Parts: sequence; C-alpha cells; structure tokens
Amino acid sequence: MGRACTRIRAYRVKRPREGSELGGQVSWRRVIPAGVATTVCYAGVGLYIQFFVSSNIVSSEASYGPVGVVMTLLTVLVGLGVALHIGAVVGADFGETWRSLRHSTR
Repeated sequence: MGRACTRIRAYRVKRPREGSELGGQVSWRRVIPAGVATTVCYAGVGLYIQFFVSSNIVSSEASYGPVGVVMTLLTVLVGLGVALHIGAVVGADFGETWRSLRHSTR
C-alpha cells in the first residue's frame, strides 16, 4: 500500500505555462472563439443525445438487436466528430473576421 501511495504522489498536476500547449506559437486570444464555438456545438449534440438517443437505443434494440444499438452509438460518435469540426471552423472563421474588422477600423 505504501508503494502505491508513493507512486500517486509522484504525479503532480502542474499549472500549464502561458502558451505551453502550442509551444507559444498561438495566443489564447486566437484560440478562445474556436473553443467557445466548439463548446456550443458539443452542448447541442449533448441535448440531442439526452432527448433522442436513449429512446432510439431502445427502439433500435427492439427492432435490430445489438447491431441497432451499435449503429446508434456510432451515429452519436459521428455527430460528436462533426460538432468538433464545425465548432473549430466556425470559431476560427469568426475569430479571423473579428480580427480583420478590428484592424481595418484602426
């Protein structure tokens, strides 16, 4: 038991330095719009999952068996992937448009 506790204590969570995730190449200000848009898209997919997927799993299982459940779950995973891409693209486009408008007014 003592050895396991020693190993757990060896892994500390460190606060990341400013810009360390991307090696300081991209500032937080450029990444935030894409992060917000991706969060909104993920929240939309989460609402879809909450309201429609659970009933869809039950009906697919009754109609098609385990294969129907697997197909429903794969559809959810595809939806999450699409939400990730759409959020990143929309957020990056919004950020670029906002920055160009801000710089053109100067």
